[in-house]
Amino acid sequence: MTIKLRPATDRDVREFVAWRYEPPHDGYNITTDPDEAVEYFLGADIHCHTLIDGDVVVGYCTFGHDAQVPDGDYTADALDVSPSPPATSGPAECGRTPDSTRSLGSPPTER
Repeated sequence: MTIKLRPATDRDVREFVAWRYEPPHDGYNITTDPDEAVEYFLGADIHCHTLIDGDVVVGYCTFGHDAQVPDGDYTADALDVSPSPPATSGPAECGRTPDSTRSLGSPPTER
């Protein structure tokens, strides 16, 4: 598996908006209208990128303020990255299984 990172596209966002996560990652379930989600994730200040293996979307991540943890200590310079956890529903539609994304890890709980 070779994971590459690219800026997210409209199509990418519409794909990962449909993914579903079980607790404790259910906070990653995107429940907004897909059009609103596209507008949000493609916003210049979100810096959303798609993780791909070949031509298969296997995850996404955001950089900057969207990736920051509530009540985190942000006094030092750093790059804030928030990767998506493996989806528990939707993988069949995007050609992946939960095991194929295990190496991406879980979202950070602290900085």
